[in-house]
Amino acid sequence: MRHGRPDIDESSTMPSTTFPTWLDAYREASLVADAPPDDSRAIACKASMIVCSDLRRSIESAHRLLPERSPEIDSLFAEMSMPWGPVPLLRLSARAWATLFRLAWLAGYARNAEENRSQGLIRAERAADKLIQMSEQGGTVLFVGHGVFNRFVAAALRRKGWQGPTDPGRKHWCYARYEKRA
Repeated sequence: MRHGRPDIDESSTMPSTTFPTWLDAYREASLVADAPPDDSRAIACKASMIVCSDLRRSIESAHRLLPERSPEIDSLFAEMSMPWGPVPLLRLSARAWATLFRLAWLAGYARNAEENRSQGLIRAERAADKLIQMSEQGGTVLFVGHGVFNRFVAAALRRKGWQGPTDPGRKHWCYARYEKRA
């Protein structure tokens, strides 16, 4: 499941050199005040265990979904690293910079990023392995993660023989179910 909507402005324009400051604020942003949709809560209630990244929006989402249960928090499940670099004379919205730099990262650009695409793929494989191990130990696992990372984990699960959609969804609180093929 993707986390809830962060409480941060994505529309104000800025130069690329300001984007890292915005990105730090995004990493620390709490969620807007709305509640998770009923269907997302229903899915969460069926889970034997819940795991999330160590980023605030993921932790808060897990707590909003199941306030009575403590999630396992693990940095392994954090969003893919975001590069950035100076782009002179151009001012874009934070959302536009994020899209531009994410596309560049997918194409191999990793300047100022903590991991490149190959390293991110390896981490997603490790995350999928951990989710599989958790499910083998205790049943249904709810993973509350992040948009891009969720897609990489979904692809890894499918490569490992699990069935589910190729795209787990891009909207906040959206989810997808993956099951081991019989």
